[in-house]
Amino acid sequence: WSSDVCSSDLELEAAVAAGELRVQPAVRGCIYLVPSAAVPDLLALNAETWRAQTEKELAKIGKTIAVVEALAPAVLATLTEPRTPDAIRKAFRGEIPSFGDAGKKVGLSSPLPLALRLLEFAGKIERTLDGGRLDSERYLWRKTVGKLAAPARDHDQRLANVVDAFLGFAGPATLAQLSAWSGRAQRDLKAVIGKLDAAPVEVEGIG
Repeated sequence: WSSDVCSSDLELEAAVAAGELRVQPAVRGCIYLVPSAAVPDLLALNAETWRAQTEKELAKIGKTIAVVEALAPAVLATLTEPRTPDAIRKAFRGEIPSFGDAGKKVGLSSPLPLALRLLEFAGKIERTLDGGRLDSERYLWRKTVGKLAAPARDHDQRLANVVDAFLGFAGPATLAQLSAWSGRAQRDLKAVIGKLDAAPVEVEGIG
């Protein structure tokens, strides 16, 4: 997604700095640059699957999500300025516990990355551009700029809002294309499209 009011990298970078566009987990675990209005529903949709998967992974090493929730407030307190994960670790007052060899086997070296995701999905922190540049391969974490709106109350409406935003920026699209983009089953998408002010169209040469 992108904003039609931004015509250059500098404008896009300024919009990210101001919180008008956000570097955000969107669909299929991919990081997108998205308008702020889409963020609450995307966060809520991602949080559903992330928490369930994280609880399963933690259970494999005899841990629960409580260890992550306990760490999160202290991690948030380190973000007096935008920081990389390494800088957060260095600024952290107190030792960040290690998950040891058992954690490494399932890709969880410590609860810090999980605490960052927990805070992100709670809307308390967000990714921003390292050096303020779009062409950076690294992100910084900062406290969320401004106050996010509440997401839609139910799952289907959240998904409908995300699909509506996609169609508004990139439509038209087939149901199969929406499914491939979003990672959602066509039957689920078909159900939520009925909530939208969307109409079928015919594209010449495609049948």
